[in-house]
Amino acid sequence: MNNQSSKPNDTNLTFYSNEILLGQEKYTAIIDGSGVLHDPNGIDRNELLRLAKQRSMINNFDISKLSKDGYRVLVDDMDIKLPTGEVIHNGTQFRNTFHLRPGAYDVFVPCGGRPESVDLSTVGRLIEDTKSTIPYFVEGANLVNIFRCFLKNTKNTLFQSERI
Repeated sequence: MNNQSSKPNDTNLTFYSNEILLGQEKYTAIIDGSGVLHDPNGIDRNELLRLAKQRSMINNFDISKLSKDGYRVLVDDMDIKLPTGEVIHNGTQFRNTFHLRPGAYDVFVPCGGRPESVDLSTVGRLIEDTKSTIPYFVEGANLVNIFRCFLKNTKNTLFQSERI
């Protein structure tokens, strides 16, 4: 088993666990060291609360709680067919680039433990015609200075996590 999927990053788990425990938002995707959990109809709140209380990663999510449109792709998975028919050949690559896919989400909260999620090689894919592809960002451990500069010149909102 991949070290990253078997050994959680405590900072990352604490941050997203606390967000889940304290918030009332509808989550449609969570990405952590173990993979990607996505349900366009909303991820089951009770199952998320169970994971948050245990500080568990999404590899422990009970997939029977997903809608027919939902899926979980773990980093060790290969050639997984999504409900849309798309085949994911490499779970690690899918996890590392999921946030760059066009999607129906409007808030991005990059937590600790995923430093390559926003960097100089990906920032260009998050900006289109001086507008960010995701309307709202909560500044986490992964927003590099160059991306902060890009966001300041767009019509998007950057929330600093210590001010929330």
